[in-house]
Amino acid sequence: MASARKLVTTEVRGAKLGNEFNDLAIIQNIEKAAISRIIVKHGVYIHSLTVFYEGQEQVQTRGGGAGIVAEVTLEPGEFITKIEGTSTGEGYYMSRLTFISNKERTWGPYGQRAGTTKFSWNGATMVSADLSPYMGLLYFNGTASEGIGCLQATFAKYPGAISKPIGTVRYEEQSRDDDNPHFSTVSSFAQSLMSPIVILAVGEGTEFQAYEDILCRLPFFRAALLGGFKETSDKKITMPEDEPEIIAALVEFLYVGHYTYTFERDGTKTKSNPPCDLQEGSFHLRLHAAAFKYDCQALAAAAMSSVINVLHQLNDIDVVRLLKETYDRGCDTALWDAGADIVSFKSNLPGILKRVFVTDNKGLKDIVFECPGLSFELLRLAVNAS
Repeated sequence: MASARKLVTTEVRGAKLGNEFNDLAIIQNIEKAAISRIIVKHGVYIHSLTVFYEGQEQVQTRGGGAGIVAEVTLEPGEFITKIEGTSTGEGYYMSRLTFISNKERTWGPYGQRAGTTKFSWNGATMVSADLSPYMGLLYFNGTASEGIGCLQATFAKYPGAISKPIGTVRYEEQSRDDDNPHFSTVSSFAQSLMSPIVILAVGEGTEFQAYEDILCRLPFFRAALLGGFKETSDKKITMPEDEPEIIAALVEFLYVGHYTYTFERDGTKTKSNPPCDLQEGSFHLRLHAAAFKYDCQALAAAAMSSVINVLHQLNDIDVVRLLKETYDRGCDTALWDAGADIVSFKSNLPGILKRVFVTDNKGLKDIVFECPGLSFELLRLAVNAS
């Protein structure tokens, strides 16, 4: 399909797993095609990608399997200018993807496995300076089965980019409120910032402040703040049994849709080379338990996916220790029911147990003795693997 648009194609990244695909085949009008949104299913790796085009109903999901569903939704005049990611090599699906738009919005990273090879695709660096501001993602091609194997991207000049100025306006449809006709001109996010400030007294003296409307996205806070209880008038909720760093992560997730794990840099741990140690695994587990307690299902799923990512990268005895903590915190059902995310880890677990039996027999015995539920599950996995 020839095109008068300027097209540039990246190198191929990842492993050639599954069947070949090319989204060019589903584009109905290549001269006017523009991506409106991308659905990403992810967990330990990238499970699938579904690309939607403006004014076009035909779509095709590339990949498969279960996973966390994330949506990259582009606004009018917005397009993906840069894609960052990591791959792990032969035999592994695509590890991580991050999307960045011309409006400097970022989605991701999606996928929890750190990967071994980083890549960065930027259409602007592949064309002349006069075109570089207008180069956006047009389509993907690659291979896929239960996950995305290898991937290649084609960028093109955004249709009408030069004649149609691109701003930073976001659009939101609202109905006018008869009681307050000016209020409907304010975005829903701004409206939440007009709500009362609530104090969360967490642990032994730490206090956080958050907007009531944002907290009320969860049933617990909605009941406390709107249910006619003492907290309704005081605008203060006492949470003595919770940890400040865990509630901080929960509130951050309510505001922006992700959470932050903080760690002390020691020369080996950096933002681009995160720790993935037992301490991090414990943080994600505690956050999962809190998300379950306060009925934040999206956060619970994200935290458990992070737990599984850490399990993939721990040394053998620490894998067993983190599994024990999973049972101690009552998160074992969520772990083993994590769908495709847990499959590859479970297949590796018998080998891990054999090595631990040889290298740290006493440590393994102590853990198994203290946690009968885990010992039964490990025995079952060993029997099924034999």
